[in-house]
Amino acid sequence: MLESSMMKGIASLSLATFVGCTFVGRDPHHPNGSGDNGGGDATGPGTAQPTAGGGGGNGGGGGNTIHVASTGGGGGAQGQNCGESSFGQTNLTPGFEPDPATSAGQSGGNVNATQYGQSQTGPCTGWVAERPDHTMYLAQPFPYLQVLVESADDTTLVIQGPDGSWCSDDEGGGRNPTVKGGWVAGCYRLWVGSYEQGQQSDYRMSFTERR
Repeated sequence: MLESSMMKGIASLSLATFVGCTFVGRDPHHPNGSGDNGGGDATGPGTAQPTAGGGGGNGGGGGNTIHVASTGGGGGAQGQNCGESSFGQTNLTPGFEPDPATSAGQSGGNVNATQYGQSQTGPCTGWVAERPDHTMYLAQPFPYLQVLVESADDTTLVIQGPDGSWCSDDEGGGRNPTVKGGWVAGCYRLWVGSYEQGQQSDYRMSFTERR
């Protein structure tokens, strides 16, 4: 799937109340489950896997759900809830508008991301919250999608999905982690980490199909 290179405020999109549900996929607290293998550009059934490249203490309840309408109108991606998160869920279908879709939050937490082990894009680093910062529901497979975190501080990114996990530091240059490539449909959980335990940094997360 993807490659890793990602301020405050949530973009004005159509918001609806977020409620919890069961995540479809792996448990992030058991990183050695199905889908984890060595670093690098892995491939999965039927689609290229995301790759990672360079480019929070989290509070609150369930946040908001962001429904991003696909090209041609309609009600957007009305998907299943993907579980609890601190800063809400983003639902996407291919051809969504506006592009990029954005969300925001605070990085950091008291969980060492190394506990997630070796992801398909290398080791997980930084300090993250126990609860995911964001969830994402993809109604259909995406041939290409980039998730980017942008912050004034150095951050990391951890993503758990139906077919594995992806972690991004800033090994590709810069200080903004990103994961990009092909994605399978389903629920994803996302954490944004800080390098220092207890450090909290504001960030903006964006989702784009633009290459």
